[in-house]
Amino acid sequence: MPRKAPTELKFDRILNDYKEKYNVDSLDSPNDIANLHTMIRNQIIIEKLQNQMHSLTDQVDIDPVALKKMLDSLVALSESNVIYERTLGIDRKSRKQ
Repeated sequence: MPRKAPTELKFDRILNDYKEKYNVDSLDSPNDIANLHTMIRNQIIIEKLQNQMHSLTDQVDIDPVALKKMLDSLVALSESNVIYERTLGIDRKSRKQ
């Protein structure tokens, strides 16, 4: 059996975390499952962008255009994930009800 790529392993780990913390096993709609998977992939990309941004800000000469693009991407992905959380009923407000 071929070894999984690091990103696939991370995806599986995050999916298992969601299964432990939230009732995502009850998702029966293919659309909900696709939203969950997209949200997890966004989370992985966010972590990678944050690491890249950290490396970039450690440099003496920071490229402001590259930094702005990363920040814009981080904001957009984070906003998308908030919407996915609401849609799936796993956002903080839904959990508190």
